[in-house]
Amino acid sequence: MDLDDVQGLTFQDVVELFKRAMPGIMVLIYTSRSAKEDRPKSRIIVPLAEGIPGRDYSMMAKILNDRLEVVGLIPDRATERTGQLCYLPNRGEYYQHIIINGDHLNPAVLFADEIQSEKARLKAEAAERKRRHQEALRKTQVRIDSGQADPIAAYREAYPLELALERYGYIRRGNKWLSPNSESGNPGLSVFEGGGI
Repeated sequence: MDLDDVQGLTFQDVVELFKRAMPGIMVLIYTSRSAKEDRPKSRIIVPLAEGIPGRDYSMMAKILNDRLEVVGLIPDRATERTGQLCYLPNRGEYYQHIIINGDHLNPAVLFADEIQSEKARLKAEAAERKRRHQEALRKTQVRIDSGQADPIAAYREAYPLELALERYGYIRRGNKWLSPNSESGNPGLSVFEGGGI
């Protein structure tokens, strides 16, 4: 996990907040090269009890990030992407690290309730996407049947912008969308009535 938004925290604060979020779990926490004493940007490595399927990685990372956020550690949500790199310690001017011994994380056990909730949320989102796509196709057919020949309008009906954003990895957070290339983890894209961005 990646913690860049740590203004006002000390390295010890980061450690204590992690322990509150994940009590009894083994962890390696170290500051990144650009860390400062008053801004201890950190990386968190949590050893797993056993491997997890790649298809489950994003969900597990999201659940862990959610737990960190609840206690006040704002993670970079880019770590929820399977291709996100994590650099090994690269000592900068300010460097701290700690290894906390404990149990290796078994997400299937520790995250069982969150996994069920997340699977239900993903299933509901998929059903809603399918419903919207089918509705868009129905509207397109109505347009064609009525003689409207505007291909741009027909395309927009068949392929709403929200579907394209989802297809290209954007994640909806309330009324905004988080770019798959976001470094801050803050959603910054808004879709307006009529399809404007």
